[in-house]
Amino acid sequence: MGKWRNALSAVALTFFLSSALNADRIVLQNGKTFDGEITSEDDQSVTIEVWGVESSFTRRIGKSQIKSWDKPSHDGQPYVVIPVFGVIGEDVTVDALRAGLAQARVAQPKYVILAIDSPGGEISQMIGMIDLLNDASKTLKIVAYVKSAYSAAAVIAMSCPEVFMKPDATIGATVPFRMTENGPADVDAKFRSVIEARMRAANEHGGHADLLIRGMSELDLEIYLGDDSGKPMLRTSGPGKLIKSKGQILALTADEAVEYGFARIAPTMTDLGTQVCGGPWYEANRRAYNATIGTVAIARRREQQALRQRQLQIAKQNAIAQIKPQWDSIEGRIAELVAKAVADDNVIADLTAKCNQEIQLINLDYQQAVINAKYQTDPNAAVAHALEVANGRASAARQYLQANVAQLQADGQAAQVEIHLLRDKQKQLFASIPSE
Repeated sequence: MGKWRNALSAVALTFFLSSALNADRIVLQNGKTFDGEITSEDDQSVTIEVWGVESSFTRRIGKSQIKSWDKPSHDGQPYVVIPVFGVIGEDVTVDALRAGLAQARVAQPKYVILAIDSPGGEISQMIGMIDLLNDASKTLKIVAYVKSAYSAAAVIAMSCPEVFMKPDATIGATVPFRMTENGPADVDAKFRSVIEARMRAANEHGGHADLLIRGMSELDLEIYLGDDSGKPMLRTSGPGKLIKSKGQILALTADEAVEYGFARIAPTMTDLGTQVCGGPWYEANRRAYNATIGTVAIARRREQQALRQRQLQIAKQNAIAQIKPQWDSIEGRIAELVAKAVADDNVIADLTAKCNQEIQLINLDYQQAVINAKYQTDPNAAVAHALEVANGRASAARQYLQANVAQLQADGQAAQVEIHLLRDKQKQLFASIPSE
């Protein structure tokens, strides 16, 4: 299916829209070009609505900036194009067709050209698209223009009363199937009968021979081409030309489609206009076309963004799972270091309190010694001795405190350094997790 998606832009440029777009083309002095529709004009400027695939925008341009201005001719009847390019359900969807038809109703053209180049696709999407087209055909004249239409795309084309084909076009092979891991497979018999009934109803809405749609999906069927008062007539038995044998699935070339009274051939959009409306026509605008293509493009971009988000989430979860053991180990070590620091702070506080208590006792002993010195032979000498003893004891207590506190503080500083290094390691681990 990938070849269809890759070829879409080329198809859009070269197949159906080979005729010049009826758009205002403004070329500025700097060479920049705008294609779209002039919505207003005054003496100094013009305002142009530029048609984009995913969105449109309005630009007001001073006339002094304009180098050239090609104005479209509006001879004949207006039409718009709605593309059915690529795989149904992937490259064109019910939502996309709905958006295109909404823009077609705004443009109010005489004709809507359903340009089809598709290998088919999802049955459910086909049914939804046919329902939209049947409803739209109450107010819009829809014409199918086929380059290739197989399976679901063929049914969509056959739901239109008027079908035109490029000279090298093909249409047919509407056998319902479902996709499996091993490729296409037959559908359940009950489901198949429902699908075939919907296909026949679509064909009936288009007013085409019932044997055509049956021949494109039923193997056990023979079809003969006969003549009824100069008009082609299809029968399940002769006389006539055998155009489908049992065991075959019907697919028509453009010439065969003409021979069987199903379609007409139109090599170009100009020739198509001559046959459809009997004279010239012009493309009213590109909004319906762009809305159809743009809806799919926007949906696909959102799907891709959602897929990238899911992939990113999975990558994040995998990365987190990978670093979690090391992260938890670091957290455990940091918790140990913090607990050790708290314990060391408590030890320092206890040592300081004990040192202060010791110094208080030393002061009390000194004060008592001073009192007792009065009863000594040499009071002054006794006081001096008591002071020396007190100072010595206090100095020893402070040294003991400083020695123990210094070791604990050194351990605390080492712990802070280790914690800082561990936090840096965590930052490195966190940086390895994929981000937006």
